[in-house]
Amino acid sequence: MTLADLTDVGFLIPEVVVPVAGVFVGVVALAATVIGFVASPVSRSRRAAFAVSSLLLMAPGLAISGAYDVFGLIGVASGEVTLVVDLALRGVGLVLFVALLTENRRRATAAEDGTGTAEPA
Repeated sequence: MTLADLTDVGFLIPEVVVPVAGVFVGVVALAATVIGFVASPVSRSRRAAFAVSSLLLMAPGLAISGAYDVFGLIGVASGEVTLVVDLALRGVGLVLFVALLTENRRRATAAEDGTGTAEPA
């Protein structure tokens, strides 16, 4: 990598900025998985969903590479994890994370207002 690569926005955004931002957000999702609390308690099923979102945000190619390896063992041709697939999986992870976080914050707000419970479902 050279200085010219870092000044090229077409390289910098998808290859540097998006993965670094994905790792930061993925660590927050991983914290919700391990601790079981964000703004309100997190149920086991939502903790599993936070774990999936953290994997997709931090290392989306890991799951796809594993699937390709299994396909290769049974003789099915497989490919590589391209930039498009990587960005798409990070997008799925981000959407899942935002949905889970929004639901968790709504649950916390409802518990504060006395209109609901903060207990996980």
